[in-house]
Amino acid sequence: MKAKVMLIVGAALLASAAGTAAVAQHLRQQGQADVAPFLMLVAAADGTLGVALLLIGLRRLGESSAPILPPLPARALAERLQMEAPAIAQKLGNQQSMMTILEQLQEGRKIEAIKSIREVTGGGLKDSKELAEAIERVFRKTG
Repeated sequence: MKAKVMLIVGAALLASAAGTAAVAQHLRQQGQADVAPFLMLVAAADGTLGVALLLIGLRRLGESSAPILPPLPARALAERLQMEAPAIAQKLGNQQSMMTILEQLQEGRKIEAIKSIREVTGGGLKDSKELAEAIERVFRKTG
């Protein structure tokens, strides 16, 4: 699930939990205490799931916004990749496709980069994802 969707669903669950708890409290005050414990259990589950989704969403949002590739022109990134990981660079095909993939990764568009890698290499999704992650590791390692 995408980070923004997790944040929205988490917030909705927290609102639902608050509403359900309010209804349970109202029923308790009206003398219908037999339903209130069930509603409080539902509110607790909604609240717990809502908080969990919010925390995961915030973490993923932070991860996705952190740039992995340095802020260099695509040509410089391609040259650096060719020097530091020639086997990886060779798999990415020509200079233009390599620069496109590196720009996508640099801008945080990892899914698009994986699709581009698949087109260039003719490989499967798993291999393309692993290749994108290998590129990120090269730049993470060298800074």
